Amino acid sequence: MEKSGVESIRDFFVPPTSPMRKTAPFRLLVVLAFVSLALSVGHESWAQSAASESRTDLRSGQVTGRQGTGIQIDGKDYKLAPAVTIKDDAGKPRDLDAFREGTTIQFHVRHDQIDQLILVLPR
Repeated sequence: MEKSGVESIRDFFVPPTSPMRKTAPFRLLVVLAFVSLALSVGHESWAQSAASESRTDLRSGQVTGRQGTGIQIDGKDYKLAPAVTIKDDAGKPRDLDAFREGTTIQFHVRHDQIDQLILVLPR
């Protein structure tokens, strides 16, 4: 007779002749909980490092002009990526119209295009 998947797993953790056989389901539960916790903590730290990495790659400058699908920052022309993210430093979505000449901004350049544009609000 073939064993089910659960019986095979149980036999792996606790041999059939072991006196610990009755505690095997509990031990399996503990192992699964530990693995689940380890995976969730690892995922969270990866997400935090990705977020902090994107913040450290930001450049700062002032808008010195705008033209069509581009923006001039500190005298240098940049194209905006088709899926550019535009928001203020509080995280609220903004329109490109909020970025007037003299506005202080932060931005991220990827593949020679700005993919993230952040309006720095006066404090």
